[in-house]
Order: sequence, then structure tokens, then C-alpha cells
Amino acid sequence: MTRGTPKVVSIGAGVDVQDRHRCILDDRLPGLLLDALTPVETAVLSAVSGVPYCTIRTIVNVDEIRKREICAAVQAVVTKHREVFAEYHGVLEFIVPFMAVTASQADCFLILADASRNESAMSAEPCSPRKALIIALIVLGPLALFGLVLFSKWRNR
Repeated sequence: MTRGTPKVVSIGAGVDVQDRHRCILDDRLPGLLLDALTPVETAVLSAVSGVPYCTIRTIVNVDEIRKREICAAVQAVVTKHREVFAEYHGVLEFIVPFMAVTASQADCFLILADASRNESAMSAEPCSPRKALIIALIVLGPLALFGLVLFSKWRNR
């Protein structure tokens, strides 16, 4: 490699970025965000369709190819708007894993609730709209609060 040529480094999800320091956010965050959204999406679909949570949960998972495509798109947005993400990268690197852990706990809770109520998945009940809303608020709450803080900061400029 010649002295003036920048080194190309893969940061995961099929995205190559010149020089590792250009990567603003951890490349695992988009995948964690998708994983955090899965129980919310499943609960909402269960409430709307009337199908039990466990039944929908088995078909909602995003396949790895689609997940890599979405992660690559998120990394491209991060690269394009690097100033914004550089300013708030610490907050995002806290919020997204926190959401993923909370979502994982909510997912376990909903699966165990279905299993404890009924021995077979055929007799399980769907999520109620109230339960789906509570799961969405618990999981998405930190991101929503961050969005409100950004909005109020933007509005006061």
C-alpha cells in the first residue's frame, strides 16, 4: 500500500469505509435495533390479527440477508450524516443496547405468559391492544425520549 492511499476497512454488514476512524457508530447497533423492534412488531401484529404471540413470533424474524441489507442502509445513512451521529454517538450506543435488552426481556415475558396460560400454542390467546401498547412504550420509550430531546434542542436553535 502506498503512503498516500487510504486503507479500506470493512465495518460489517457489507459496508466498506475508508479508515476505521470514519465509522461513527458501532456496526452492531443496526442489528440490535432490528432485534429490539421484533417483539414490538410481533405484539402489535398479534393484537391486530388476533393470532397468538408465539405463533407470530416464529414467522416475524428477519432473515440474515435482509438484516445485512438493512444494516448496510443504516450505515450508509450514518456515514452521510456523520456530524449528527458523531455528536450523539455515546447516547445512541447506550440507548440501542438498552432497548435490545428490554425487548429481549419483554419477548421472554410474552412467550412465558403464553406458555403458562396454555399447554398448547393452539389454545394460546393473542396480545391485547393494551399489552402491545405497553410493550411498545417500554421498548421504544428511551428512543422516543431521545427524539423529543433532539426535537426541543432543534426547535430552540
